[in-house]
Amino acid sequence: MQSGQVTQAVVGVGINWQNPVPPTGINLQEILERQPNPQITSLEMLAAIAFKA
Repeated sequence: MQSGQVTQAVVGVGINWQNPVPPTGINLQEILERQPNPQITSLEMLAAIAFKA
């Protein structure tokens, strides 16, 4: 912090795959299991897609 102002910040995103989430959260594994032909079938596949973008 310089002169009372923030000069840098780090922002992160968490991905809930199969861990319990609060009522307002989203569990991706449960959502994808309801799809007739899910395009993402594992956390590894999701990570590969995320890093490719």
